[in-house]
Amino acid sequence: MQEAAIAAVAKFSSVSGLKLNVQKSAAIRLGLEEPQDDDAAEIATGGTNAGERGPTAGVPQPVEVTSTTRYLGHIAGAGSTVKMAWEKAFAALRVRLVLAEAKTNSVQQRAAIAAAVIVPKMLYVARHAWPTEAIIKQADWSIRNYVWKAKFKAPDHPPAGWVQSAVAGRSPKQGGLGTPDIRVELMALSACTVGAWALAVDEQKQRIGEILQQRDCGETDYLVPRKIVPKAEPQDTLWGTGRPWVEAHFHEMHHPAEDDTAVLQDSRRALRYDNGLLTRWTTHGLKIHCTGQARLNLARRRNDRHKSRGECYTETIGEVRLAALWLGSTQGGEGKWGDYKKLLTTTRGRKVKEVVQITKLEDDGVLFTPQAHQIPMESGVAHLFRELSLNLLVNYPEILFSKTQRNVLKVSHQLEDLHHVFLLTGNKNKQIEHSWGPIPARIKWNRQQEFVDTAIARFLGDGERSVWTVPHPWLMRCRPLWAGNRRWTQSRRKYIQQMNKNKNKEAEEACKRADQKLAAANDKRAGALRKVSWKQIQRMEGVSAYHTQNIVKLKHNRLRIWAGAEHKFKCTAMRCTNATTTGTTHLVWQCPEAAQLWTMMLQG
Repeated sequence: MQEAAIAAVAKFSSVSGLKLNVQKSAAIRLGLEEPQDDDAAEIATGGTNAGERGPTAGVPQPVEVTSTTRYLGHIAGAGSTVKMAWEKAFAALRVRLVLAEAKTNSVQQRAAIAAAVIVPKMLYVARHAWPTEAIIKQADWSIRNYVWKAKFKAPDHPPAGWVQSAVAGRSPKQGGLGTPDIRVELMALSACTVGAWALAVDEQKQRIGEILQQRDCGETDYLVPRKIVPKAEPQDTLWGTGRPWVEAHFHEMHHPAEDDTAVLQDSRRALRYDNGLLTRWTTHGLKIHCTGQARLNLARRRNDRHKSRGECYTETIGEVRLAALWLGSTQGGEGKWGDYKKLLTTTRGRKVKEVVQITKLEDDGVLFTPQAHQIPMESGVAHLFRELSLNLLVNYPEILFSKTQRNVLKVSHQLEDLHHVFLLTGNKNKQIEHSWGPIPARIKWNRQQEFVDTAIARFLGDGERSVWTVPHPWLMRCRPLWAGNRRWTQSRRKYIQQMNKNKNKEAEEACKRADQKLAAANDKRAGALRKVSWKQIQRMEGVSAYHTQNIVKLKHNRLRIWAGAEHKFKCTAMRCTNATTTGTTHLVWQCPEAAQLWTMMLQG
């Protein structure tokens, strides 16, 4: 039967045109098969009799036992297959780039090939075999060596180009060469993966992401946007690399500006008994009431923040890390966590909910219940807890005024009537209800097949692009602190811009230094080159790729004559009166024939 199955595969391959590799195909017999007579065997093997099948007829086809196998293009096995997967990827790329190495003659051409061929292949492998630092280094050096030296292999030393890597990584329209950075690409891949999990409503995708994060990071907490500066290097795992970038990205999108320190200091100074502050210890914790000037000051800040950041989800304040809080003293001075050693032994990685529980009271007060200490506390510890509670009010005055309705889904749309309320109902399978009058209506929504925005837009009869929802912890794995005034989206391009922020500044400074050096050598030539933009260089007609590269070198002040002084090269122009000059300034500017050629290219 195994021979019959392989024969059927071969026949199907030839008829369908798929051109399957029958030699590498194997049929595995499952269970027992009954003996067949010659006629049945001939029918099963596609018309061949026992004599034609040869001496191996009826012998089970051997299946080679290997430690790894390919599954959807990825190397899978019982142990770690990361090293093997990347070795095979490097070998495949070396074969694939042989022709490109021979046919390209400019750095910009090879940079485009690297971005279109090498990087997608590596990212495909990295999705299931996240590289180690040694593999990332090998991949980075191989790409740079291919771009600058036309050889895809890791050299002994990092290859150097004729411009800095920060400048080379910029777009050709900005004076760069478009060389890809595999480290940035890996970080962008991880950020997009984590962000897609945080915004997904499909429960299966959420569970898969939680399992992978538990394996890689040891945690499956909700993603909370926060102010953070992630490390500009890939970490040990995909999920550990992407989470900080997504948290920082969503924080910058929906929380663009921080409170000024002077405003926070004024708010802290205003919280005193003379302005209406009342604090009282109870058996459940510390009760705080604000009236008079203290309440007006906090209300003014709450209104200003609501206009710029949208609604505040007070329940998410417990997910905020302690390190993100501003600390102040009674006089409004700057505080530090070292003063809270009696209350907290450490603040590293700890959240607000681990130290204090915040409860909004019906009498317009707030109850702060300690979580790390028992009541009653020592006087010194109680004083520190009171200061921490007041600082929480200063950082988040919203907790004094309103409490987030847990089942309300925040939806933005462009309908004239804004009195639409969307509620989440159900225990396990969440449903969306819409109310605009006395009778609520349930929105038809398939959680596994469509987004929330699509279902709500269809119900409202509005365009999908004009409807967007704020992530809700009952539906998604993202817990925002602010609703924001923008759509909750992510893109690879925005992540790369965020990751290259410091590198772009470095590139701009390098370009300025090159322009100043060029002006110092010949001010007229520098002025003429400034009139030629980078876009014009890329759009010149009748200019080869190699000549375009020389023009780019010239504008960067990196054009050099190979071994000119060693071989005593001279200017070969017939009309040149200074034939002994071989400097770059003479060859591209002072020589009459060079000036005539430049005039033809720039004006034609």
